[in-house]
Amino acid sequence: MDAAPYIAQNRTFVPVRYLANALGVPNEKIGFENNMVALNAEKVVAKMFVGQKKIITNDTSKVIDVAPELKAGRTYLPARFVAEALGYQVGFVNGMVVCYTGDMPDVSAIAEYIGKPTTPKNPVETPDQEGVVDVGKVGQPAANFPWAKEEKLRGNGVKVTLANLKSSNVYKLGDSYKVLDMSVTPENIKVKQEVNRPIGLEVLLVDEDNTVRRRMTGSPKEGWCTYSVSDELEVELGNLKPADIKKVKYIVVYGWDFIEVENPLYEGGK
Repeated sequence: MDAAPYIAQNRTFVPVRYLANALGVPNEKIGFENNMVALNAEKVVAKMFVGQKKIITNDTSKVIDVAPELKAGRTYLPARFVAEALGYQVGFVNGMVVCYTGDMPDVSAIAEYIGKPTTPKNPVETPDQEGVVDVGKVGQPAANFPWAKEEKLRGNGVKVTLANLKSSNVYKLGDSYKVLDMSVTPENIKVKQEVNRPIGLEVLLVDEDNTVRRRMTGSPKEGWCTYSVSDELEVELGNLKPADIKKVKYIVVYGWDFIEVENPLYEGGK
C-alpha cells in the first residue's frame, strides 16, 4: 500500500481503497462525493462521511463512536464498522485485524507473511504500469481541497512532495496527461510532462491564504514546460499583490485531475 493503517481512539483506520478492495469492493464500485465515501458491494451499499460519526447501510443509519478521517489527502475508514456493514465478522489475532465470514480462519500463514520485511512501491502500483499513479482513481474530490473548492475545480487530486516526483513516479491526470518531474526556483517553475495538445498543462500557485494564481505556458521542449512565478498583468489588471514564491504553499499541476505539490521554497508565512 502507499499509506499505512493507524490506530486512533482505539480504532484501526485503513485507507479506503485498500480496505474496500480487501472486502471485495473493486475500485469502480468506490464512490466519492464531497466528503462522502460510498462502497457498493453486491448486496450492500455502505456510506460514511468524513468527520461524521455514522454509517449508512442500505439507507439505514447507525451511530458509531468514530468518524472517517482525512489525512494527507487520503480518506481513512474505521475498519471494524465498514467490515461489519458489508457482512463480515471482525476479530483480533496477534495484533492483526481479521475480517472473515463463517468460522474464524487459521491466519498463521498470513501472520508469517506480513511479518516479513517488504519493500513497498511508492506511492502505488497500477495493474498496467508500475509506478504510475492514476489520480482519477486514487485521488480525493476537488471539493476536499479548500482552494480548489473556491476555484470550482472538478476531478480528483492527490497531495505529493517534490521527492515523490523525483523518485521515478508518474502521475496520470485524466486520460492523456502525465506529470513526470518538477523543479522550482524563485523565478520559474518547470514541469516535465506528457501531453497530447500543443501547449502544456496549467499550473496554479496557491498562496498560504488560498489565493490562487493561474499560470499558462507554451509547448513542451524536450518534455519540459516553464511557468513564470511573477505576472505583471495580474498585478496591474487583477488587483493582486506580486507573487512571492516564499508564500506559495502549493504548486498545482492541473489537467481535469490534479496533483498538489508542496512548494519546497515555502517559508510558512515568515
